[in-house]
Amino acid sequence: NLIKNQIDILNKNIEAKKTDIKSLEVKLKKAEDDKKRYLFLFKRKKISIDKYETINTKYNLIKLQIKSAKQTLKAIILSKNSLLIKQKLIKNQKNDIKKLEKNIEALKDSKKSMEYKAKLIKEKIANSFIYMPFDGIIAKKYVNNHQVIKKGQNIITIVNPKDIYISVFLEETKLKNLKIGNSATIHIDALDKNYNAKVTTILPASEATFSIVPRDLSSGEFTKLTQRFIVKLKILNPDNKLKIGMSCEVEIKK
Repeated sequence: NLIKNQIDILNKNIEAKKTDIKSLEVKLKKAEDDKKRYLFLFKRKKISIDKYETINTKYNLIKLQIKSAKQTLKAIILSKNSLLIKQKLIKNQKNDIKKLEKNIEALKDSKKSMEYKAKLIKEKIANSFIYMPFDGIIAKKYVNNHQVIKKGQNIITIVNPKDIYISVFLEETKLKNLKIGNSATIHIDALDKNYNAKVTTILPASEATFSIVPRDLSSGEFTKLTQRFIVKLKILNPDNKLKIGMSCEVEIKK
């Protein structure tokens, strides 16, 4: 708006200066005619030299005024053209800014899309990891690297070396006075070392109850056998020397 106002002012100045030049050119024509007439009279000694010099000076002064006015007009036009160029540059810059703003908005949308895709990828990567609730040692692998697995499929067996249990098949005749919390001593044959333990679980049913092939008593034939019950004991001071499946001797204190 400021440049437009300046251009409007310059246009008015240009028109005013053109009007001044036209007016001066009319005066110059009259002064030129007067000069010729006075020169004619001076040569015939009808007027003095002073009168002729006066009209000649007036003529030359008007010529200088016209020259100065034209130079001023030229300068005003140059200023106007400079402002027009500046105005065009500003307009182009505004158009460029609008294009850049559109590009920025497009890039912002693209960024949001890429961030969403990156989030999905991170979630997929995070979901591709399986985290154990404890530190342990891999005892067995059921699949290989890069193998596709199914839901619920076993992958590995993990052993927690700090959470070792022993399962004891105890005759029913030895269950008397046995209760959860009883202390025990475990002797590992391979290590020739004793470990402290305590009873944590006494199964409420015998091992034969859950046998794959239970005894058939439909014929009425029955032989009394001593049943065995599984008793679980937790080792209280395990170390890395213990291995799953080692043989041992158990002494439970009742």
